[in-house]
Amino acid sequence: MSSLVRFSVLFGLMLVCWWALTEGDNQAWWFGVPLALIAAGLMWRVWPKSRFGFTNVLTLLPKIIGFFLWQSWRGGWDVAKRALSKNARVNPVVIDYALSLPIGWRRDIWLATIGLMPGTLAVAIEGNLAKVHVLDKALDVQPGLVAFERLLLAWR
Repeated sequence: MSSLVRFSVLFGLMLVCWWALTEGDNQAWWFGVPLALIAAGLMWRVWPKSRFGFTNVLTLLPKIIGFFLWQSWRGGWDVAKRALSKNARVNPVVIDYALSLPIGWRRDIWLATIGLMPGTLAVAIEGNLAKVHVLDKALDVQPGLVAFERLLLAWR
């Protein structure tokens, strides 16, 4: 990808972030556009080219966002059911999960996001072994953990 296209995509993303943060207030563009230019310039310099694949953004990002939204909804529903139930089933356990993700941003995203999945929370990491707290040991959390890890592994 050419440097101009890469910078333009980053600038566009920063503008969208600014627009979202200001709730679409058009009076703040005089400040937002220069700030987005500076942020895009910094990202363009710092973010390695190998990690910015436009094809990956178009194909994998919607899958990751969809997975994230679905798991967030499922996690919220699970918590609501347990909170409103007279006999909430809670039988916590900490499981060991062997990570295939290399150390870096993908592993960080995995660790931060699995807490939104039903009944799970990353509590520690030792080398390639993640300690995952599971709210109820009857929950089958392994398939979700593996599926999310595979999505992130596909991102180059």
